[in-house]
Amino acid sequence: MRDVFLVAAACMSDGEPDTPGAPEDANRLRRMDRFGRAGFLAGMRAFGASGAARPAEPDARAGVAVGTRHGCRSAITEHAARLAAAARVEDLAPSVFAATVHNTVNGELAMALGLGGVSETIVSGRTAGLEALILGARRLAAGAADRMLVVAAEGVDRAMREAWEEERSALGPRAAGVELVETGAAVLLEALEISSKPEERTRFFEGCLFFEPAARRAAARFFEWVNDVAAQKAGVAVPKVAVTLCTPDYEDFLEGQREGAPRVERFGAAGMFEIARDVARSARAAPSPHSPSKKIRAYVTRDVTGAVAAVALESWCF
Repeated sequence: MRDVFLVAAACMSDGEPDTPGAPEDANRLRRMDRFGRAGFLAGMRAFGASGAARPAEPDARAGVAVGTRHGCRSAITEHAARLAAAARVEDLAPSVFAATVHNTVNGELAMALGLGGVSETIVSGRTAGLEALILGARRLAAGAADRMLVVAAEGVDRAMREAWEEERSALGPRAAGVELVETGAAVLLEALEISSKPEERTRFFEGCLFFEPAARRAAARFFEWVNDVAAQKAGVAVPKVAVTLCTPDYEDFLEGQREGAPRVERFGAAGMFEIARDVARSARAAPSPHSPSKKIRAYVTRDVTGAVAAVALESWCF
């Protein structure tokens, strides 16, 4: 199994880039729905931040994985409404119909960046982004690809905000004041053999997926995994694994045992947003000469249905 590194990252929050990048083709963006634009922009900027060049021909060893909770739901519902009301073919919108598949982000990024290898889309829940990251890292570790662009995105329109108001009400008092934020986040993964200066990179250490409806039992299971991760560093002076809960705390999950949870809802892009933001920051910081070893941080997302996804990364900069 090969080591996997996160070599570049970018994220978008409510349409504004949290990491710099060159402007993209306006005509290409115009044909996308909000989900497509969020994922495409984040993916393009993460790839650009890596300094990697687009190959002259599609690269069969480079792929893309996308995670989302809702994907192109807004395009699907808009197309269905147009179809129901249409009296003639001219009443339909081909550009809307073209966006009614969840793998549109994969296709747009593959065409723009020559990613001719693995292409997979996960449409699940709040864990989707971390699921895609785990999937991409495992493809690299197993030798199925040398480079993977991993993206998580959620597009937000008026209908989705209205649906969120209903969901927030059902979640109870803990959800009060939590705002829905359109988000795109992406990281570029590379295997050890092609990653320059791997000692300075953030390394994918381990990933975990499980389902447990009871929040406290889920927390216990998660910390069993965290302890296993720490045990893999036996004999090395590593501080206690830091834990970042990337989704709002709607229930008694990790209560009092982690850093503060965010007060915004990013759905399937939640975990990837936190990781992309940290990786982008670490790329601008030199390793500290006073650090005796790399540190480990675990990022975890939980869906209220019971799904849990967690990723442990190793870096000088946490």
